[in-house]
This record gives sequence, C-alpha cells and structure tokens, in this order.
Amino acid sequence: MFLKTLFIVSGASITNEGSLESSSFAWSYVSTMTIPGTLCEPDTLRFPYRSCVDTDLEVVIRVRPSSLKKCPRCWTHTRGEEHDLCPRCEDVVLREH
Repeated sequence: MFLKTLFIVSGASITNEGSLESSSFAWSYVSTMTIPGTLCEPDTLRFPYRSCVDTDLEVVIRVRPSSLKKCPRCWTHTRGEEHDLCPRCEDVVLREH
C-alpha cells in the first residue's frame, strides 16, 4: 500500500527477478539502474562492523499497464470489472452511509 501511494500509481511491488512475469502487454517500460553502496557484516564482538565491501545493487524497474479497470471515484486502476468502485472506495462509501 505504501509504495503505490509514494509513487502515485495504481499498484507497486518489490519482487525478485525470478518472479517477474514474461507476459506481453500492449506497452511496457523496463529500465535498469545501479545503486552504489557498501555492504557491511555486523560483528557482535567489535563495534561497529567486522568487514565492509563496496558493492553495487542492480535494480530493475518495470512499468506496465494495469489489468484492472479505472475506479470512477479515485481514478486508480484497481477496480474489478464486476464492481462499480474499487475495494478501498467501496469501504469508504459504505462507512459514510
């Protein structure tokens, strides 16, 4: 929930590379970026770390269209075809009445 709110998108998730779907979509965008960093192993006997190595983390970002429908209330693509509103908006509307 936090990622989709942070990125202002209908959905976002963090997965490992093996779980990425290979389905074809009308369009998609894929980009790879390297995040420089240092990986340190904690050591309980010495402070703060036993050993540190420079390491780069490679991140793959994939954007694809949602398979869900657009909710007319919040405009996110999180509504099932059989519903009038997305689950979040249905909860809000039910609580208001």
